[in-house]
Amino acid sequence: MLQDNLIQELPADLEDAFRRTSVPGESVLVSLPGALGEALVVTDRRIAIVREKESQDEIDVFSHQLSTVRSASIDFSQTGGMLKLEIIGPAEDDQQTAYFPVDRHTYFAAAAQRITELLSYSSAAQAEGSAPVQPSRGVCPSCGVPIGDRDAFCARCGQKIRDVCQLCGSVVPPMAGFCPHCGSEARPAAIVCPACGARANSAVMSYCPQCGTSLLPRCAACGGSTVPGWPRCRYCGREIGSSQGPAGRGFRLHRDRMLEEQAKRPSEAEPADEVADNPAAGHNATGATLFDQEKVEEAIEEFRRAVMLDPDNGSYHCNLAVAYDEADQDDDARREYERALELNPNDTTALLYLGYLLNENDQHERAAELWRRLAEVAPGTPDAEEAEQNLRAQEAL
Repeated sequence: MLQDNLIQELPADLEDAFRRTSVPGESVLVSLPGALGEALVVTDRRIAIVREKESQDEIDVFSHQLSTVRSASIDFSQTGGMLKLEIIGPAEDDQQTAYFPVDRHTYFAAAAQRITELLSYSSAAQAEGSAPVQPSRGVCPSCGVPIGDRDAFCARCGQKIRDVCQLCGSVVPPMAGFCPHCGSEARPAAIVCPACGARANSAVMSYCPQCGTSLLPRCAACGGSTVPGWPRCRYCGREIGSSQGPAGRGFRLHRDRMLEEQAKRPSEAEPADEVADNPAAGHNATGATLFDQEKVEEAIEEFRRAVMLDPDNGSYHCNLAVAYDEADQDDDARREYERALELNPNDTTALLYLGYLLNENDQHERAAELWRRLAEVAPGTPDAEEAEQNLRAQEAL
């Protein structure tokens, strides 16, 4: 049946944005990519429209509780269509409309039917005086608060009640071999961080909230979480095998930490008067600002100007390499990393990220050599600790 195929893979950024708003035990019933930069997600509690903003690299998640939704309808056109929700109370049109291309007509029509069935069930349950989706079936063994059929943790004391699927976050029945919602091998998401022992939920947390350790194996190409037993990464499609091991580059995940580390090194910062008097320094500073705003192509142009004006500055070459790397221009990135290391063999950023670039292109020995050098020249630093983790991951393969 078509309705059995309504849980589909979303673009990684949209899925991550939705997961950040989800709660333990929330069961995904519909997950469909729509128009470019947009998706529809329906759970047993709400209907969410996930959409990239036009003006900046941010994502909105417009969530509507089932109790606030009257109906769902479909409008078609020759180029696509829209699924329109009728919401109780004020709401902007875009916040209750999911758009889709012409080749997604059938899926969104089935999704509208699924929503209608869900709302019918919810209305019937409310008429009987019970909770629409989560009828209470017991109490927390720790504090006695009522718990629902889909509750994974107690809302009052945090006691774990049931296991949650590591992949989709749905409640997994006791002794189940596979998740009944996404079909993946049943692996509880309620886990203990291997580094600090803190309790975490890997279905909605990528990293431990206490120490920052990754909770799941990650693709070395894109940094996305991998699923045990799956041959390819569900985000970038790369085969999991020789490239699996180190956590992956994940520049966006590391950017804040890199900027924080640079801020702690005043000797490496460009003084304001030097930026004003030195055109190369000015272009480098502008490039750093653009890169932080995720305007990567514009940042590349500024870093290139800085390198042209001051070709012997290793820091400028390294910045250009990182920007090329973010834009997936691997050959250009490698050339600039190598030049940065010719000028400064102890550049920790170049050592770390050239290692990632080489490792994902199956040059594991060369990558390990760079990471070992990094651990030697900057012991005890976050970059060195990351390099040592990557070396241990390589050895475990």
